[in-house]
Amino acid sequence: MRKLEVILTNEDFRKYPFLPEAISKLKELNLTIEDIASEDIGKEILELVKNNLVSSIRSGEVNPPHKDAELEILSFLATLLVLRIIGERGLTERFAVAFSKRTQNFLKNEELSKLIYIAQFIMRCRIKRENNLILIDIASFLNNMPEYKGIWKLINREVSKGWVKVSNRELARLVESGIKRYIITKTSEKLTELNIPDLIYMLVEEVSREWSKKLREYEEIRASIVRGGEEYYPPCIHYLLTQLREGKNLPHSARFALATFLLNIGISVEETLEIFKLSPDFRDDLARYQIEHIAGLRGSKTKYLTYKCDNMRSLGLCKWSCEGIRHPLQFYYRSLRGRKPNVSETS
Repeated sequence: MRKLEVILTNEDFRKYPFLPEAISKLKELNLTIEDIASEDIGKEILELVKNNLVSSIRSGEVNPPHKDAELEILSFLATLLVLRIIGERGLTERFAVAFSKRTQNFLKNEELSKLIYIAQFIMRCRIKRENNLILIDIASFLNNMPEYKGIWKLINREVSKGWVKVSNRELARLVESGIKRYIITKTSEKLTELNIPDLIYMLVEEVSREWSKKLREYEEIRASIVRGGEEYYPPCIHYLLTQLREGKNLPHSARFALATFLLNIGISVEETLEIFKLSPDFRDDLARYQIEHIAGLRGSKTKYLTYKCDNMRSLGLCKWSCEGIRHPLQFYYRSLRGRKPNVSETS
């Protein structure tokens, strides 16, 4: 398929510093890693790196792009280097989620030709337009779909001869998932022998200390979960908690399943909110609103139940067979009475 040609500007490089044209632009500067750590411009770059990483740790967000495209590109590349040196998967996930969400906010309002160009680079996908429709190859759609429910399930899509129809906003959402994977892949590459300047190591230590503080908060939350009788939880819920602890960004369906389960076994809104602070994109105001809504404290005042086991499986949230169990809450209450069901993993 012919490569799409677009005209990219400095404004595009500010918003999308990962593009190959943006990185090629830096070759004109001839900067080395020693320059970044010693020159005034280098100190400004490292300050941007620190601010973005600390912000992603504390709030799950990164700052808006710098007004100078070259500084933004350099700070993005330096951030990937710092993450590779630190080597903490949870921290990388947290930054990747925050950065990809910022990028998606630009992408959803981007002109279509640029959106498609970025999608083709990030996802290595095939895209074609037919009669004002956007079609993406089915493999790329499946590899980058943000969750396995609702509009993202293939059964709910228009699929024809290996192509899936998507809207502009859906394509932007797929690219968001692709950018997250891109960052994780880039930062997991083996670090070759480099003479890392002291100034960069000082930054690594500072960010590592900030991450360690966040991990201590996580440990306190984990301890409270265990005190709440986690041994009685069904394997699907236990698995979701494990994913959350590892810094994984749970899809909406998984968050709903976990929140409804916790609230229905007597965990308070505040305690449930504390547990969701483990999420890389946690926002207190949004999470509180959603949890209070699920608990029946807002809107229709209806308290929601957890999905049934069949629904959990269809959403890709359960891969176990629990003898005689049709609902996660049923598993929990039987276990409390000392009649824990037999569990086997399905293929």
